Amino acid sequence: MLAGLTLRSSYRTEGCPMAPKPPPTTCFILIVLLLLFSHKASSQSPFDEKQILLKIKKDWGNPTALSSWTAAGDPCEWTGVFCSNGSLTRINLSSSDISAPIPASICKLGNLSYLDLSNNNIPGSFPSVLFCCSSLQQLDISNNWFVGDLPAEIDKMPQGLTHLILSQNNFTGDIPPVIGRLPAIKVLDLSNNLFNVSFPAEIGNLSTLESLKLAWNPFLPTKIPSEFGNLTSLSYLWMSGMYLEGEIPESFGNLARLEHLDLSRNSLVGHIPAGIWMVKPLKVLYLFANKLTGEMSDTVAAKGLVQIDLSSNQLTGSIPEAFGELKNLTILFLYFNNLSGKIPTSIGLLPELNDIRLFNNSIEGVLPAELGKYSKLWNLEVDDNRLTGEVPAHVCEGKALTSLIVFDNKLNGSLPESLGSCPTLLNVQVQNNRLSGDFPAGIWSAVNLSLVITSQNSLTGFLPAKLPWKLTRLEIQNNEFSGKIPSSAGGLLVFQASNNNFSGELPSSFSEMSRLQYLSLGGNRINGQIPAAISSLKSLNLLDLSRNLFSGQIPEAIGSMSLLTALDLSENDLSGMIPAQLSALRLSNLNLSNNELTGEIPSPFQNQAYEHSFLSNPGLCASESIPSLRSCTDSSRRLDKRPSVLLVLFSVLGAVLFCGVVSLGVLICRQRRQWKGLSDENVVGSGGGGKVYRVISGRETVAVKKIWNARKVDSKLEEFHAEVEVLVLEI
Repeated sequence: MLAGLTLRSSYRTEGCPMAPKPPPTTCFILIVLLLLFSHKASSQSPFDEKQILLKIKKDWGNPTALSSWTAAGDPCEWTGVFCSNGSLTRINLSSSDISAPIPASICKLGNLSYLDLSNNNIPGSFPSVLFCCSSLQQLDISNNWFVGDLPAEIDKMPQGLTHLILSQNNFTGDIPPVIGRLPAIKVLDLSNNLFNVSFPAEIGNLSTLESLKLAWNPFLPTKIPSEFGNLTSLSYLWMSGMYLEGEIPESFGNLARLEHLDLSRNSLVGHIPAGIWMVKPLKVLYLFANKLTGEMSDTVAAKGLVQIDLSSNQLTGSIPEAFGELKNLTILFLYFNNLSGKIPTSIGLLPELNDIRLFNNSIEGVLPAELGKYSKLWNLEVDDNRLTGEVPAHVCEGKALTSLIVFDNKLNGSLPESLGSCPTLLNVQVQNNRLSGDFPAGIWSAVNLSLVITSQNSLTGFLPAKLPWKLTRLEIQNNEFSGKIPSSAGGLLVFQASNNNFSGELPSSFSEMSRLQYLSLGGNRINGQIPAAISSLKSLNLLDLSRNLFSGQIPEAIGSMSLLTALDLSENDLSGMIPAQLSALRLSNLNLSNNELTGEIPSPFQNQAYEHSFLSNPGLCASESIPSLRSCTDSSRRLDKRPSVLLVLFSVLGAVLFCGVVSLGVLICRQRRQWKGLSDENVVGSGGGGKVYRVISGRETVAVKKIWNARKVDSKLEEFHAEVEVLVLEI
């Protein structure tokens, strides 16, 4: 009967048959007829629906997920097909491995109101064929491979459309302003695409909109339109990572139904509008990673807040006391700001608070004493502040704490005993404080413990022989731990325990520390020999055993540790030669100074890069000329030539002595011969000063006067000359 009225038209839009505009005189008749026979017009036989679906399956290449779609079956029982009153109304083929375009025939399913084709591999541009799906109310084609711009006539989507979900595709360009004309839209999700121009202020016209997601698109830097404050039905707004700039519109205080506001990871400036804190339904407030300044409001009407994350901004002032009234609050993230003042005591009384992160501020005072007593606190991060006092005694009262991170403060006292009965602990970082007393031994029983850093305190205690298997980093340097070094730590990568009071010998086996990359035990009282088994640490990059009491020789096996780049064995009592095997290592840092090592340094180390590596080892030398190192060449020459030098020395001394003796003998003999010539038979004259003798000396004859006494000859000079003249005449 309605067929005679011919509701089809001769013109089409995007291949979709459209109804002609009826003459004004027939409008009333048409409306009445449509109301009377609408049940017949909307009805579609199951056979027709089956044929349409089978054609769609064929167009999609018969994907495996649609194997139940057969000619013999009932379409209402097929995978992803849902019927109401015997007619197909919903199709959900999410994650069905569809990789072909959406066929136009899908809009022949006249009662199709819900279509979910998300998480497939559908290619192409926006499927404008869906303009023809007149009954469609909810469309989800997210996480596919759609590309290009959205059609400028996207407002031709069915007027009853309430959900349009296009996220996680590759759409680009502008979001068309006409999108603000979708009259019934409640959910608009365009997030995680490649829109790179702008989004329209006309979105603010969507008075029925309840959820708006535009996040993670590379839009040109722009401000948030103040018109968005007109979205009074909005409960969920997600605009992260959109290159937003400027201030948060004051009109956001008008969003009276808003429950979730996320403007994170943008470049927003200015203060947080006080009106936002007055939106009573607000539960989630994410404004982190912006450039917001100023103080937080002291008046908070949003008592139902569950999560507050204002981290990584430039906020100042103190934490509002009003936050202590938020009984539903579970997370409070205010880290990386410029906050000061004290933490409100009431924060410690919140019954649902489980994660508090206030690190990298200038917060002073003490941690709330009740923190962890009334809630199952599982994460406390307040490092890099100016906190004093003690770690709260009840911090693990709820047996849920996984992370205690309080380093770089001025905390004192001992760690609470409750930590020793906290089986959930994963991460303990308390370094650079003023803590003292015993480290709770029960912590080592936490089976999932993965990181412990206590350096730069005055903590005492012992390490267990077997450390927790999942522990990867243990850094306890500059404390007062004592006892022996553990022999087992299967997952340990970093073990830094320098400057403590450890004693005894190193474990004889390191087979249960095979993953260790960094071992620093300098500045303790460990003694004995360095075990050759240390070479089983094949992953080790750094080995520091300096300033201990090690003796004996350096194990040759260390040369097989191919990944070792830093070796410090200085200030021990090591002796013997440096193993040549060490030269196989690629050491950027080597220190063997202040030991009792001897012999020649291996030739690869004989260069200026290592000139300070061997200081204060008197027995070491080098063949090459290196400052601060004794030359082996000079030493060997002195040692090798010492006997011959002594022989020559003694020979020379003997020769000199012999010559001296001979000369002395000759002299004596000559004197004797001369004295034999001084006889009376050779007298040639005599005077007052003595007698004059003629003496033959060799081939010459000389006159010798023997003086009677010690008078000087020059006193009788004339007499002496006369005697000489007589002697000459006689000769």
